[in-house]
Amino acid sequence: LINKDFMNKELNKNFLLVIFMSLFLSACFNTKSSKRYDFTEHALNIDISNNAEYVLISNSLGYVDLVDFSSFSNNNIGQWAHEKGPGAGVIASDFSNDNKFVVTASQKTIARYSIVEEKVVNYWSLDNISDIKMSANGEFAFVASAEKKDDQYGKYLHFRVVYFHLPYGKIKYAFYHDDKISTIDLSIDGR
Repeated sequence: LINKDFMNKELNKNFLLVIFMSLFLSACFNTKSSKRYDFTEHALNIDISNNAEYVLISNSLGYVDLVDFSSFSNNNIGQWAHEKGPGAGVIASDFSNDNKFVVTASQKTIARYSIVEEKVVNYWSLDNISDIKMSANGEFAFVASAEKKDDQYGKYLHFRVVYFHLPYGKIKYAFYHDDKISTIDLSIDGR
């Protein structure tokens, strides 16, 4: 025998679950955004800070815009460029966990921008960069790159990920790979 009260409770639970999921999914696929920033150039890279307060947009002309999204004014609080010419565009970026710094990388250079000071505080060169991540405190960058080597066997690229100390421009650790590294990540605790 089937208990009718039990069946009614189960049907009510399932019905409420279907209603909840319908409302949830309609909210997820809503076409209206809460904030908007009009950008006229071709974006190469877009990054959002951990608290969604800042948006970093790099474009095809080689410069980067840092936009404050905390208010509806969409205030552009910083703009910098790595270099001019081919390969000058920023291909990767990352924010520190405390949103005090943002690091940007072109294929040949790294820049660390202080959001508090509103300026680039460190600028370094490194060969063949493909991706970058920043440590939680903004002091180190985890960088995928390829070092040019020349020895008795000829010229070749040495693929590596380096743990780079941004204030001093020193490589603390290097981890070598057999082939090109396309993407990297760093744990939140930096370990």
